[in-house]
This record gives sequence, structure tokens and C-alpha cells, in this order.
Amino acid sequence: MKLKTVKPLIAATLILTSLSGCLGKDCLSKQTTKPRHLKQLLKTNKCISCRLGDANLSGANLTGADLPGAKLVKANLDGANLDRVTLLTNANLEKVILDRVDLEKINLSTNNLSSASLKGADLQWADLQEATLKGANLNGANLNGAIYRKTKTLEKTRDNYPDTIFPEGFNPLKAGMIRVEITPDLSKVDPRKIDITNKYLYQENLDKLDLSRLNFSGAKLDEVSLVKANLSSTNFNNAKLSKVSLQGADLQGADLQGADLQGADLQQVNLQNANLKMSNLEEANLQGANLQGVDLTYSNLSKADLSKANLLGATLPDFKKIYYDFAYPKLDGATMPDGTIYQKENNK
Repeated sequence: MKLKTVKPLIAATLILTSLSGCLGKDCLSKQTTKPRHLKQLLKTNKCISCRLGDANLSGANLTGADLPGAKLVKANLDGANLDRVTLLTNANLEKVILDRVDLEKINLSTNNLSSASLKGADLQWADLQEATLKGANLNGANLNGAIYRKTKTLEKTRDNYPDTIFPEGFNPLKAGMIRVEITPDLSKVDPRKIDITNKYLYQENLDKLDLSRLNFSGAKLDEVSLVKANLSSTNFNNAKLSKVSLQGADLQGADLQGADLQGADLQQVNLQNANLKMSNLEEANLQGANLQGVDLTYSNLSKADLSKANLLGATLPDFKKIYYDFAYPKLDGATMPDGTIYQKENNK
């Protein structure tokens, strides 16, 4: 995607404001956008409760921007880069244009997106809990894995909400969306009696529980703690486990094929003989983990920390051919597949 900077847009806004003969407080009271808020966003990439309504931010690069409570009514963000935008909760995005924007994994919960245009937007795994989407245009939007709860326009049919334009043949379940349900306290019930496949668990504390051999395939675990849990032979096939805390957990023989473990805390975890094929371990903390006999050939280990990990008998990719220096996994003190201890100075 071709990106543009926000700076020229600020200059244009200021020029148009001056030409209109509208200056000072009276001007700001009549304009939806506050130029100083645009300046602040450019300088700090953060703007709390910003007034950016009607702003033309088409194609702007807002990577990592922090915009809690932003007012973006009728703003044009067509094709903008909103990668890693944080704290966009409680924002007013009424009639905003977000066509073709990458909103994967973004938190849009409780946002007002009434009559917003999201045509062709990537909303995979986005959090749309309690968001208002009445009259929104979702034609061609990718909603696979997106989470919704009390999101009225997505829970109703086309007949009940005729003003809402869904992607052709749209249906929440058929589109791969996940409806959040009230999750029972797994520490007080027999988890084997609960269907966890494709479910969404949020901020659950499952520390030290015996969850061995359960089926978590396709589930999304958000801010879930599984410290020292028994997860041996558990099925996490294609599960979303990014940033989950698994310190000291027993994952021996677990099926983690295709699982997303980006940024997960896997310190001292027992992964002996686990299936990690095609898994995403980018930036995961695997310090001291037991990975004996694990096949990591097709796993993403970019920036992963494998310090002092036990890789005896494991199958590893050729790091030097795959990763640039900045993305090279950290292997200091790790026991390598041949039994040798990795020394950085000897592996340049």
C-alpha cells in the first residue's frame, strides 16, 4: 500500500482555514477539525480526544498512533495505514471513511461507526464488541475472526436493519466471526463438558488448571493466563494465543500447528514433542523452554527469545538464510540440536 505522510495534509488544512477568513476561537468553533490536533498527531503520534472530524487523512501513515476518544466524524481515512493503532475505544467514527484500510486485530469496541464506510476493509480478528454499526457499509470487508457482542447490526438480519449494507451473502458465522459468550468459570466447572472450539476467552485466569487433552482449536485467547497449567496433548490447532501467559505450563505433545503465539510468554514451558509446524512464534519469550524433538522448520521465530532453551533433537530452519540480523532469534546459551551450547561469538 502506498503511504503518504500527514504533514502535507496539515499544511493544506491550515491554508484552507486561512483562506476562509476564519481565524482564532471563532474559527475553531465552526471547524470540526482542530489544526493543532493534527500538528500534535504528527509530532507525537498521540492525541487524546482529538477533534479530527472532516479531516482528509486519505492514505496517511498513522502507524502506532494512540487515539483514545478521538472524534473522527466524517473523516476520510481511505487507504490509511492504521497498523498497531491503539486505544481507539470510545471514539466517534460516525460516517468515517475506512475503505480498504487494514484494521486487523484493532480494538473498535464501543465505537460509534454509524453509517461508516468500511468497504473492502480488513477487519480480521478486530474487536467489535458493543460497537454501533447501524447503517455501516461492509461490502467486501474481511470479518474473519472478528469478535462481536451486542453489536446490533451484525446480530440482526438484513430485513431487520435494511439500512445496513453487508458484504454479499453476509452472515456473521459464515463470515467467520466469533460471537462472545459469557464464559463459565473454568476453575469451578469441569472444562471437559464445555465446547471451547472457536470460542473467545477474555482475561480468564486458568493458572494451574488441568486442561490436558481439551480441544481449543480455532479459539482466541485474549489476555488469558495459563501459568503452570497442564496442557499436555491439548489441541490448539490454529488457535490465537498472542500475548498469552504460559510460564511453566506443560505443553508436552500439544498440537500447536498453525497457532499464533506472537509475543506469548513461554518461559520454562515444556514443549517436548509438541507440534509447532507453521506456528507463529514471532517475539515470543521461550527462555529456558524445553523444545526437545520439536520440528520448527516452518515456524516463524523472528525476534523470538530462545535463550537457554533446550533444542536437543529439534529441527530448526537455517536462521542465517531466513532472517536478517535485526530479526535473528536470540539463542544465547541454548542447547542446540546436536547438544552443543550456542555461543554468539562463534556463530557470526
